[in-house]
Amino acid sequence: MKRKTIVLSLTTKGSLQKAIDKIEEYSQTIQDKSEMFVMELANVGIKALSVRINSISPFYKGSDLNVSLQMLNGSLGASIVMSGKQCAFIEFGSGVLFNAPKGSSLHPKGEELGLTIGSYNPDSPNAESPTGWFYYDEYGQKQHTYGTPTFAPMHNSEMEMLSQIKEIAERVFSQ
Repeated sequence: MKRKTIVLSLTTKGSLQKAIDKIEEYSQTIQDKSEMFVMELANVGIKALSVRINSISPFYKGSDLNVSLQMLNGSLGASIVMSGKQCAFIEFGSGVLFNAPKGSSLHPKGEELGLTIGSYNPDSPNAESPTGWFYYDEYGQKQHTYGTPTFAPMHNSEMEMLSQIKEIAERVFSQ
């Protein structure tokens, strides 16, 4: 990144105020660049997440999955939010047909977070059933499922952001 040098001369009348003004001006550019950095990085995450969500539509039956960017109030930061009834199943998977054995996880953070195959309802044999299981949807209709593959759209979007963080920081803060 480009190094910024501010030369301050404190030898004339009013030079201290000029030095303060220069430092405050530079401080504001850092704040502006920091906000730009957060927004650019968040947009990378939103784009990557949206692409992944769109790619899983054949497996996902439902219309309540949403992706949004929320700016944090009063501080520099943003949250990328995936919401909907099936988020955990889409992120971590369900059932052994598409995933690892019951009690394990193909998601890099599944075991650490306790979100393993079969952990949603540990007393049910459904997670281990190769023939799938039935459930009732929001309309009361009986549906058959084999579970959901571990898609990990949030994790993969995080990895995409991490892969671009240095390039974005160098570009934004060198301007």
